[in-house]
Amino acid sequence: ATAEHALWLAMSLLRYHHVNPTPTTTNHNNNHNGDDDDDSPSLNLQERFQQRILGGLPVPRTLYQKRVTVVGYGAVGSLLVEYLVQLGARVTVIRKQPWEKEFVHAGHHKCKFQTCHTLEDALPHTDVLFLACTMTLETFHLLNAK
Repeated sequence: ATAEHALWLAMSLLRYHHVNPTPTTTNHNNNHNGDDDDDSPSLNLQERFQQRILGGLPVPRTLYQKRVTVVGYGAVGSLLVEYLVQLGARVTVIRKQPWEKEFVHAGHHKCKFQTCHTLEDALPHTDVLFLACTMTLETFHLLNAK
């Protein structure tokens, strides 16, 4: 359930994450009911599409084709990677343990992701980051160590 919950949280954040949450163009004089107290934006359809706002909410973003990095490939990380690959994400996995030669070179049936040695190498190319590693003294301040 941990992998599913992490995936749900990421999808929820992507859905409601947007650059401009408040439309810049409003028209309070042309309300359908004549009330001037209505604070909701009344944009025409073309403006709504240009600002990527439909139904009062921004058009949701998904994990499809997003560059996702997963730190840790244990029970939770491996399941999370499997889900992400199925959703069409471009997945990079970082793990402490070395990869088995057979896994990397033989093309494991689930091996549809890239591997990376360090988080510093992966972060510049990451849209979404999952920390699926065990919390130890080594990983405690993994993101804010510097």
